[in-house]
Amino acid sequence: MELNLSMNTSDYECREYLASIRWKNGFTCPRCGCAEAWETKEVKYKCKKCGYKMSVTAGTIFQDSHTPLEKWFAAIDLINASNGIITASFLQNKLKLGSNRTAQRMTHFIKRALVRTQIRKYRRAPAEMLNLPVEIDVIPIVITREHFFVITAVEKLGNRTGRIQIKQTDNSPQEFADFIRNTIKVNTSQNGQKKIGIICPKILPSEIREEYNQLIKNSRYAYNASKNVSSKFKKYISERYHGNFDVCCKNFCITQNARFTSVSFEEILEIMLK
Repeated sequence: MELNLSMNTSDYECREYLASIRWKNGFTCPRCGCAEAWETKEVKYKCKKCGYKMSVTAGTIFQDSHTPLEKWFAAIDLINASNGIITASFLQNKLKLGSNRTAQRMTHFIKRALVRTQIRKYRRAPAEMLNLPVEIDVIPIVITREHFFVITAVEKLGNRTGRIQIKQTDNSPQEFADFIRNTIKVNTSQNGQKKIGIICPKILPSEIREEYNQLIKNSRYAYNASKNVSSKFKKYISERYHGNFDVCCKNFCITQNARFTSVSFEEILEIMLK
């Protein structure tokens, strides 16, 4: 069943659509397991064997909600289209919700489902190599008397931070070289020259600098993107570190990069029904 969110949809249509997502293979009674049921008003099912009645919203966050399903669906569509940027205040005004508390609750549940959906999808098909321009930096990390160094690569999307890669490093020239080759997609211009795009302080060994000389830019630069990522990573690892530093690096990159994974309305709704 398809649902056209651009048009005014009725509560019944929303419930029908919700039922098609929740029970893709048809309704099954949660009490006796019978797969045969009568459909009653408001998309409620009555088991033919034990007589148990169940609404399509039962056991979900939509149960007992005073907000109509059509407004929930519109909110999911708006938040997904903005990739989670929309605020509760905007949602309240846009959908004419009863209170800001209601809008905050809806926004919280939908954004959490959006992030979970993006991470699940990203894990199945991780992002490709980073595109230039990219900021590279090396930062020290101290955790419970343990000292680490990590090399970070951050995509620059105008004034915004794009995808990232973080890896523990021992500062050896070979490790820097491997990290750049395996992480950054080097583009070339029409005349075959490599485009400048690696922005970094003077941290790269001389051998790497010679190889990527046409790519490296060392002019006065604030390194805002890498500093922003480094700050988030230090906070993340202080809360999540349990002895495996490399796993923390990998999971942090997943949570950051998954934001750029596009997901559908249906995929978000599936997560919200679980």
